[in-house]
Amino acid sequence: MKRCAAECTIDLNTEDYMECTRCRDAYHYVCLNLSPTEVASLDQDIKRSWSCPRCFSKQPKGGNIDLPVRPSTPTSTADVTFNVTRRKVQQRPESLQMTTQHSDFVLRTELRELIREEMRNVVKECITDLNITLKENLQAMREQISSFKDSLNFMSDQYDNLHKTVEECRTNLISLSKENESLRSDNIKLSNKLSLLDQDFSQQHASSITESNKQGFTHYGILANTKASPPSDLANTRRHPSRDLANTRHHPSRDLASKTR
Repeated sequence: MKRCAAECTIDLNTEDYMECTRCRDAYHYVCLNLSPTEVASLDQDIKRSWSCPRCFSKQPKGGNIDLPVRPSTPTSTADVTFNVTRRKVQQRPESLQMTTQHSDFVLRTELRELIREEMRNVVKECITDLNITLKENLQAMREQISSFKDSLNFMSDQYDNLHKTVEECRTNLISLSKENESLRSDNIKLSNKLSLLDQDFSQQHASSITESNKQGFTHYGILANTKASPPSDLANTRRHPSRDLANTRHHPSRDLASKTR
């Protein structure tokens, strides 16, 4: 796609331009400082033979041989009209090809202002779109941060509750450990006491058995001595049954000694 050879360098999207017959550069009508009325009055022959300002400036200067000159005394009205008409036709392409420095300066200034205005509008639109996008993104980020904050607070509360529960369990465990130590100490003491009682009981039981055995042996000895004593003693014994029996039961050794005598 062609671009305007002037300083605007805008693409030629429409046919409102003229193309140089020598270098084939194209120019907008606006860049050539032509109004729509002047463009409509252009002839096709002029467009086909048009040269851009650059090519026209490179064209060698010639004399005024081809220029028509009005005679000093016009011969007829037709000649005057022909000369005037022909001079006007020749002046039109010259006005198209030659642009003054002032017109170029005004055109460039207008183009600069137009470009600046367009750039301002584009920048404003970009800034507006960017602000809208940033606001939407910031709103989404705020919502995400708020949700994350709620989740973090919930996790913090759960951690505090868990820490509190662990501390309570730890306190209970320490208390149970102390109670267990106390119970263990009491159990050891009771076991020792029970062992002592068992030993005492065993000793007392053994002593009682020994004493009963001694008493049994003594009783058997008394009976044996009684059977071996003479009849006189037996008669005497029968005379006093209660006293002899009591003495035998309560003092067997004394009775045995007396009888032995």
